[in-house]
Amino acid sequence: MIATDRSRIHHKYQTIVFDFDYTLADSSRGVIECVSFALTSLGLPAASNEAISQTIGLSLTDTFVKLMGQANAAQAKEFAQLFTKHADKVMTVLHLNWNGKVLLPQLSALSKWVPWFNIV
Repeated sequence: MIATDRSRIHHKYQTIVFDFDYTLADSSRGVIECVSFALTSLGLPAASNEAISQTIGLSLTDTFVKLMGQANAAQAKEFAQLFTKHADKVMTVLHLNWNGKVLLPQLSALSKWVPWFNIV
């Protein structure tokens, strides 16, 4: 919840940092799409959406090894490059949300109470 009482905002803060995944947005759909794209591009077998979901939060290298096994670890760097390339296309369309509500207007409203707050 964003405070609406100016007295509750402390002027000592210069930066507010939000963790993106599962805080501002549910990017799991995009992660699943990017992992699937990278695996397919490498000619590797597809992983289930459930298996991919269980890797969210891991590094791309760890994600690859968990899904494809240590024997394929040499391809992890190329997997990460393919994932990132595809993510640059698909992740930009994610909506910021909080419990199903679009959050961007609420964050933008914060600048009314904290003059230095900007969304970049």
